[in-house]
Amino acid sequence: MNKSSLRNRASSVAAVTFVLLSGSGWAQSIWMGDSKEPSISLEVLKPNFKHGDGISTTTSVLFLGIQAALNDKFVFHGELPLSHIAVDSSLEDEEFGRSSDRIGNPYVGIEIRDLAEGLSAEVGARAPLLSADSDEDIGAFAMGVSTELVDRIEAFLPDTVPVSAALDYRKEVASGFSVRLRGGPSAWIPTKGGDSELFALYSAQGWFTAGNLELGGGLSGRQHLTGNSDEDSNVNQVGLGASYGFGRFRPGVEVRVPLDQSLRDLAGSVIGLNMKVSF
Repeated sequence: MNKSSLRNRASSVAAVTFVLLSGSGWAQSIWMGDSKEPSISLEVLKPNFKHGDGISTTTSVLFLGIQAALNDKFVFHGELPLSHIAVDSSLEDEEFGRSSDRIGNPYVGIEIRDLAEGLSAEVGARAPLLSADSDEDIGAFAMGVSTELVDRIEAFLPDTVPVSAALDYRKEVASGFSVRLRGGPSAWIPTKGGDSELFALYSAQGWFTAGNLELGGGLSGRQHLTGNSDEDSNVNQVGLGASYGFGRFRPGVEVRVPLDQSLRDLAGSVIGLNMKVSF
């Protein structure tokens, strides 16, 4: 990266977040399907930076997840986000241009299943591990904005306790075809002063299942509910996901493309690989 160092990138993406949105999102990726089985998962997401000179191809964010049934009604969800930034060695001396690995804000939540046919609910929160006083943490925030601004920016938000709730509805409309609708609020509670913020997250997807193959696609977005009315407070993206089951193992791929030009100016797309292992 030439003189537009990671610090400058962090400043610009922070401005996008707080000016455009004024924007705890989903616990686990909605692009990995909706398996009900107890499982552990790994998701690796790489943003396609529009201006990425000097940024290594290994730069990415990772999510380690677990879902485990507590009984027939309640399911525990946990997630540990990580940010990996790697820059060329020639740029290591630039301000904030060094490589770093940071743990994001972990998520814990409880899903309540079978509220009605096809309907479930989830509530959860993230622990505020990241701080705006740390250059490395701001780098993780920059990666989060470039990769997960729409669905899970809360995983890398500094000095904030994100609390979320969601309703999830899935209905089979034809043999092998189903629709999935999900929506709910996400509240940002600051730990170092300032006002709390409230957002609405939403998604609509279609899924096709044939044997061990699962394909899906749709739209997700977020709306800032407590911002000024004259702000551009809505962001959206489209995405595709596919996976194939091999016994207990389900590898998958996903692709997301932001619909807002301001987000495409940061990263034109995000590609990901994931793996679920049932237990």
